[in-house]
Amino acid sequence: MVKLPRSAAIIILAILFSVSIASGAITPAASQKNVKAPPVVKAGEVKIPSDFGRITEKFDAGGDKLVVHMQDAHTNYEAQKNAALILDDLINKYGLYLILVEGGSRDVSLNQYREQMSLEDRKKTAEESLKNGVIAGEEYLNIVSDYPMKLQGIEDRALYDENMKAFLEVDKLKQEALSYVKTISEAAANVKPKVYTKALQELDEKRIGFKEEKVTLNEYVNYLNALAKPQSAAKKNWFARIWEMILIFLSKIGLIKYTPPSRIDLAAYPNYKALMSSMEIEKGIDFAEVEKERADVIDLLSKKLNQNDLSELLNKSVDFKAAKITQAQYHSYLKDIMAKSKIGMKEYPNLNKYVQYVSLYEKIDSAALFKEMKALQSAIEQALAANEEQKRLLAIAKNLELMTEFIDLELTPDDFDYFKQNEGEFNAAAWVRFLNDQLAKYKLTQRVPENAGSIEKIIPHLKNFYTIARKRDDIFLNNTRKYMNEEGVNLSVLIAGGFHTPNLMKLFRENKISYIVVAPKVLKPTDEKLYHKILTEGWAPAEK
Repeated sequence: MVKLPRSAAIIILAILFSVSIASGAITPAASQKNVKAPPVVKAGEVKIPSDFGRITEKFDAGGDKLVVHMQDAHTNYEAQKNAALILDDLINKYGLYLILVEGGSRDVSLNQYREQMSLEDRKKTAEESLKNGVIAGEEYLNIVSDYPMKLQGIEDRALYDENMKAFLEVDKLKQEALSYVKTISEAAANVKPKVYTKALQELDEKRIGFKEEKVTLNEYVNYLNALAKPQSAAKKNWFARIWEMILIFLSKIGLIKYTPPSRIDLAAYPNYKALMSSMEIEKGIDFAEVEKERADVIDLLSKKLNQNDLSELLNKSVDFKAAKITQAQYHSYLKDIMAKSKIGMKEYPNLNKYVQYVSLYEKIDSAALFKEMKALQSAIEQALAANEEQKRLLAIAKNLELMTEFIDLELTPDDFDYFKQNEGEFNAAAWVRFLNDQLAKYKLTQRVPENAGSIEKIIPHLKNFYTIARKRDDIFLNNTRKYMNEEGVNLSVLIAGGFHTPNLMKLFRENKISYIVVAPKVLKPTDEKLYHKILTEGWAPAEK
C-alpha cells in the first residue's frame, strides 16, 4: 500500500494549529541530535510490551546498527495509538531518537507545534487528527510529548509520485477484476470435490484452514509430515498391501480416483525438519520441572564455582532475565559450565531436553520455514495428483489465490517473482474454458461468464506498481543507512506498511543489517473507505 504524503499532513495540521504556511509548507524544527549517542542495542535485547504489539521477526547481523521496522496499519486508530506507545517505550528504554517514515522525503518533525499550544490543547488536537487519519502514531507522539526526536522521510519524491499514479490506475480497475476472480474461484471450489481425490481435497481444506488461522502451525506441520512420510510398505500388514494394489489397479482402468502415497525426501527442507525435531523434543519436556532443575543446578554451581566463574554466572543470569541474551545462548553457557564443574546433564532430564529444544528452535529461520512449507505442500500436492486434470485444477486454484493477492496489493516478493516467471499461466480466458468444461462434465449448473478482459486490463498496472514499489524499497534501504550515519545513531525505527516488509527485510538481510519487525496490536479492522479517502484526496504530485 501507499501512505499519505507527509507534506499533506503537515499542511492540515498547520490549519488546525493556526500556524502560517509559507511557500506551501512549514519549515520543520531544527534537528535535535542526542548529546550522547545511545548504546549499541542488539536485536535479541529489544522487548515490546505485549499490550501494545509484538515482535514477528528478528535478524541479528552482528553489527552495531539495529533497525526496528514497525509495520504501519494506515489510518487504523487503534494500531496508530499502539504504535505511539511502542515508540514511547523504545525512547525510554533504548534511547530511540531517529524515526524514519514512509511517505515523506525530508525532515517531517512536528516539534514546532509544541510551542504553539498548551499540552492539553496539543493532546486534544492531536487525538482528533489521529482519529480522522490525518496523522500517524509517530506524529501524534511528536506533538503530545517533549521527547527529543526526529521524524525523517525516506522517500524519493519522484518515485513516490510514480508509485501513487500506478496505485490510482490499479484502484480504478480493482473492483471489477476482484469480482471476476471471485466468480472464477467459486467455480474452482465447486469443481474440486468432483476432480480431486479424497486426499487432495483434505489437503486443500487443511491448507485453507491454516491460512485462515483455523488450523494451528503444529497441527498443519504434523499433517504435512504424515503425508510426506507415509507408512512404508514393509510396515503394512498383508491386507493393507493387497488393498493398495487393488486401488492402484482400479485407478489405472479409470474406475476410481486414487494415488498411492509417495515418500518425500525432507532433506530439501532443513528448517521444516528442524521444526519437526524440536516439536518431537518438546513433547517429552515437563516445563515446570525445567524451572526446578535449573534452580537446583544454579544452587549447586553457586557452591562449586570460584569467585570469577560465580560472578560470570550471575552476570549471565541477569542478562538472560533482561533478555540481553537468548534462551539458547544462556542454556548453552549453563551446559558448558556444568560440564566444567563435572555436573552431569543426564541427572537433569527435563533441563537437558530443554537445552536441546531451544538450541534447535532458535536456529530455525522463520522466513525460510514458511517458504519450505509452501514448497513441501506443493510437492505433496503433485505426488497426490493422479492425472493431468487434477494437476491443472491445482495450478489454476493456486494462481487464482495469487491473483487475488496481486490485485489487493498483498503479493510477497517471492510470489511476484513466481508471477513474472509464469506470467503465461495467468490466463483468465484459459481458466474459464477449463472450469466451464469441468462444470459441464460433472453436470453442475454454474457457468463462468466471459470477462477475462477485466483481469487482462489490470495486469500491466499491477506489474508497474510492484516494480516501482521494489525501487522504493531500495531507496528505503539506502536512506536508512544514510540518515543513521548522519545522525550518529545505532538505533532507528523505520515505519512503513506491511506490504514493504518481505522485500525490505530481504534487502536488510542481504546487506547484513540487524532488524526486528514489530506489529502494533490491532483488533479492529482498518476503515478502508477512510484510508482511500485520505490517500486519494491528500495526494498531488510534486511540482517540477
